[in-house]
Amino acid sequence: MPTISNWREYVTDDVTLVFDLDTPCFNAASSAEKSAIKVTHIETGKVFWKEENVPVIKNEKVYTDEDSDEFKWVKIDTGETKNVPFKNKTEFWGRKKKAISDCWLADKNLERVAEGLEPYTKEDFLIEDVYEVGEESHAIYNLNRQIQAVKDYLGVQKAIYIIGEGENHRHKLDLPIHPEKGTPYGQYKWERIDSRRPALLKNVREYAKYHLNAQSTPKGFEADEVIAAYGWKSHIHYKKTGKHTHILVTVDKDQMGISSLVFNPYSKPGNSTWEHPYPYLIDGYGEIYMKGNKVKGEGQKFLLSQCLNGDDSDSYSPTARLEAQGGDKATYLRLHPTKTLREGLEAVKTQYLEWFPDGVKFTSWTGKDVELTWYEWADIIFQCAYMKKNKTDDLTFTKLLDKAGIEYK
Repeated sequence: MPTISNWREYVTDDVTLVFDLDTPCFNAASSAEKSAIKVTHIETGKVFWKEENVPVIKNEKVYTDEDSDEFKWVKIDTGETKNVPFKNKTEFWGRKKKAISDCWLADKNLERVAEGLEPYTKEDFLIEDVYEVGEESHAIYNLNRQIQAVKDYLGVQKAIYIIGEGENHRHKLDLPIHPEKGTPYGQYKWERIDSRRPALLKNVREYAKYHLNAQSTPKGFEADEVIAAYGWKSHIHYKKTGKHTHILVTVDKDQMGISSLVFNPYSKPGNSTWEHPYPYLIDGYGEIYMKGNKVKGEGQKFLLSQCLNGDDSDSYSPTARLEAQGGDKATYLRLHPTKTLREGLEAVKTQYLEWFPDGVKFTSWTGKDVELTWYEWADIIFQCAYMKKNKTDDLTFTKLLDKAGIEYK
């Protein structure tokens, strides 16, 4: 793996961090809300609560002196009350193997039996997911905390912030429609269409724009691509001088396919230590490896692995809904032996020819009937995976084949 503990030897004195703020903003907004369930008795329409009329207590900052910055937090009774929902179904009716025991509903049924009433069953209730939204200040505090933690850990305070805006050019690509759901399911990132966003996400993103001067992406581009542009520019400087000018700060694995210096700030929930304690120095063809049952890696080799394996998180695949078989293990076995970009391109070409010797036919998520050669289809999948280095970057898989002198038509 290309993580380097002596990474400071590879950066300029005025190195700048480039933060992809999409994920930090999402995480910060999520941190200010709690998931719960709404429990409604179907016959009567009565809503049941875990607790009712609970006093609302808030933390308030109290300064020790008018002229001092020192303060302490005190709990203040607001005089208001609220009803507390159940966190989950287990809290309401118990675990599946012990349904309606060791839970709120079991205690309620004891009361009903004592009063000569029939006990409730699970089927008597409608269960709905709800979210209790906290204070915006909590979300903003967590965003700043995430950012500052990286700055302090790396010892670099100079930073640029990038935030995504709207759909990008990949959303226009023809990908196979989902046969059961129909339009627009099948589009790039279609599996996120119905996913819920935190209530405070818009507020946190607006804070990032106006208070952190976060740059919005140009129309049609992802934050990943703006980040990649900084990374590529830094890489060019590194090849000339041996020093990087920028460190990309992102958890997105797409950046692992671009030659650059990348710090992944991921840490497991509840763990204050970094999963990847040093930046990755990505340069050239790179390597892939298996972690569990997933293909990981860096460099051009990892980018080619995405062309063979797709990306579940971005909802694209060269084989899904096309009656072809792929997967992480098959991708690794096909690409791992390759040592150069030319060998890797040959390997991808061979695999696509095995999958689609007569090309591909499918109905696009737009409803359009599509018929492509194997290499035209490879170009589309490549566009899904490849992060453009600038606005005019028009690199495709077939252009790479042409440059390498590999026949394909």
